[in-house]
Amino acid sequence: QGHDKVVIQSDNLEAVVAISNRKLEGSNSTLVKQIRQILSVEERWCLRHVSKENNKITDALAKMALSNVK
Repeated sequence: QGHDKVVIQSDNLEAVVAISNRKLEGSNSTLVKQIRQILSVEERWCLRHVSKENNKITDALAKMALSNVK
């Protein structure tokens, strides 16, 4: 089942470009292909590059949220 909108943030610019750039469809990376396949079932998704500092904060918040779920 899809979601309304999926937002993915990464501090790895090379990964963001490889995943989001349709011109790189011939990517040899199995991981990039798998990510694209997963995202293909989502109607709306956004992949953003963020600074390492901002990503650390987001990562810490996500880990806190997951630890509260258990």
